[in-house]
Amino acid sequence: MLDRFGAALSRIPEVMEAYLVTGDYDYLIKVVVRDTDHYERFLRQALYRIPGIRQSRTTFGLRTLKRKNFDRSFQGRSAVISLSLS
Repeated sequence: MLDRFGAALSRIPEVMEAYLVTGDYDYLIKVVVRDTDHYERFLRQALYRIPGIRQSRTTFGLRTLKRKNFDRSFQGRSAVISLSLS
């Protein structure tokens, strides 16, 4: 299941980084979206279509304090999403 989930995440262009983590959630992913409408489409049309997601929690960055190795041609908002699989 973890391999299939990781492969599915790798095919979603908004997903910049994905980590298998310890703690209350199984995965931590970093995504970049243009705005809240794009975020909602990303959730409904991409992320929540992956089988096995039981729970998610999103945190949006309000202001960038430091950023390295980021493609500045894409002007958007970054978000970190914690996911639990069933």
